[in-house]
Amino acid sequence: MNPTNLAAFLASLGVGCGVLYANPKRQINKAFFVLSVVVASWLSSLGWLNNPTNPNPVFWLRAASCLGAFFPFLLWVIKDCAKGDKLEWALLRKGWPWLVLALVTAVLCFTPYFIPYESTPEHPLRGFGWHVYTVVNGASYLVLFIQAIYDLRGVTGIQKIELQTLLFGGAASGFVGVTLISLVPVFNLPALPHSIPMVIVVFYTFTAWSITTQKVFDARHLFRSGLRLAASIGAVAFIIGLATTVDGAWVPRPVVIILCATLITLVFDQFNLRVLRATPDQFRAVRITLDP
Repeated sequence: MNPTNLAAFLASLGVGCGVLYANPKRQINKAFFVLSVVVASWLSSLGWLNNPTNPNPVFWLRAASCLGAFFPFLLWVIKDCAKGDKLEWALLRKGWPWLVLALVTAVLCFTPYFIPYESTPEHPLRGFGWHVYTVVNGASYLVLFIQAIYDLRGVTGIQKIELQTLLFGGAASGFVGVTLISLVPVFNLPALPHSIPMVIVVFYTFTAWSITTQKVFDARHLFRSGLRLAASIGAVAFIIGLATTVDGAWVPRPVVIILCATLITLVFDQFNLRVLRATPDQFRAVRITLDP
């Protein structure tokens, strides 16, 4: 798995699990977690597909395309959850056209109409079903985009922000991915789909930014804490790594340890002060809790 694919995999799982942990009772949080798990599975299939040692890349291409067929349906579920619907069987019955379309295109991926059986890595072939798949998925993202614009009239506040962030961002990411795939035979650029994980990284980075700044998913405090923890771990690792490069013949080890501990203490003291200044609301909440 290349670094970009790995970063997208970790971002999708990390943000998805964080959103669910922040508020597991909210319907949209659960729906976004399901989407993130499917995205992570799709990225894993894509990683195996691009692995040079993979003996059967055609199968993993079919598997990745099969998982990708469910993205429009899952985005539709997120859209309705953002409007207040519950993630129950009634919602699935309501969205049966999207579910049927996802199932049909998913099954299509494992037929010779999608990729003929005689296709090989040296001589890749695409069937008529491949073009049907790309057209149907591209059209699905456009329909979702139009539906989101229409549904924005009926929601306000955080629901409106969540709808704008997730559906517009998700539909745009999906449409860009389908476009990159469809351009491969036009320009004869087989490496073009390798840029799709970067699109996923951008989408989840934008989602994480929205969580920390716009209170999307009601997970602002969680993600700020996560970012603070990641920054703290990075700072400690850097300082310790720097200390290990000091030659013991020039500076005694006890002195290096004391200096390292002192530097970590000073860095953490300044870091915590800056965090408290950057989050005055949380600081006031802490003061109110501590004051008698």
